[in-house]
Amino acid sequence: MTNHYYGGIKVVGNNGAFAVGENNTVNQQINNEPLNDLTKDLLQLLDDSRITDQKKEELKEIIVATEENVSAEMPNKTVIKSLLSNASAIIEAITKTPALITAYEKWETFIKSII
Repeated sequence: MTNHYYGGIKVVGNNGAFAVGENNTVNQQINNEPLNDLTKDLLQLLDDSRITDQKKEELKEIIVATEENVSAEMPNKTVIKSLLSNASAIIEAITKTPALITAYEKWETFIKSII
């Protein structure tokens, strides 16, 4: 988190764009290539894991829905946080596979850096 001070105004930034003053237009471009790569790796490890097909499908749905929401023009942070919470709960409850946990943590960390 970055703090900026402009004439007594404190602006807290979380990797976002902002403007101070009148008649400003802010455009922010998010590079989703790292997210796409992390999602691909996570889904591959999920496919290779020894968890039930039902749990795999639940996690895949959450992962895909999260990626779609993050990539949307207007991401819904509340929905994203809820999806991440659900995915974390499933991962913690069903698996002790280090590679899957590591891939999930990288994916989750990247998403949290965006929202």
